[in-house]
Amino acid sequence: MNYSRIERLTAAQIDDLYQLYRGEWWCRDRQRADLEAMLAHSDVTLGFCTESGRLVAFTRLLSDQIYQAILFDVIVHPQHRGQGLGRALIEAALQHPAVVNVETVTLFCRSEMIPFYQKWDFAALRAEIHARRRRRSA
Repeated sequence: MNYSRIERLTAAQIDDLYQLYRGEWWCRDRQRADLEAMLAHSDVTLGFCTESGRLVAFTRLLSDQIYQAILFDVIVHPQHRGQGLGRALIEAALQHPAVVNVETVTLFCRSEMIPFYQKWDFAALRAEIHARRRRRSA
């Protein structure tokens, strides 16, 4: 199948993204109403669409373009996995002009995804660095 790379999502593709999120445990509670603001405030958005324009793969980044970038939401529709879209997302993200010269690109993933990301030299954070999270009150 042929896929087209995009950097801006149409309204229909934002609906596709919402459905992608709904299918994954780590993002299924996201609200459709919030997605446009999230996309507007992301420095880089990348996706791959089918010939019909349906979004089937997506990722986004926040970056200061010098020292730090964070890769978020690497997601591929289950019916389109195993076709190299995850690899294409990562490569497009790391080669994007807003990221290509950044000193450190960080991502968070489950342990079973570590071998996938190691292909691009993603390694564990230093032992004395611990991830912490503060969540907005309900």
